[in-house]
Amino acid sequence: MTFEFLSHHEDAIAIATGSSPSRTRKYQIGISQNIEEIRGLYCIEGFIADIDLEGNITGGYPRWDGT
Repeated sequence: MTFEFLSHHEDAIAIATGSSPSRTRKYQIGISQNIEEIRGLYCIEGFIADIDLEGNITGGYPRWDGT
């Protein structure tokens, strides 16, 4: 994935999620492996969410320092 779009649109927000739990985990691993480079360019935030049996999304932002 290229981040050229974000370079031209500094107020843009990118959301990375997978089509399955394993794909989402793959994205998380990729971000973690490149966190120093990414953190130097972008503000990284996380959101922990869950979907209940009725389809409602619940969650919040963790206290995460990026390490």
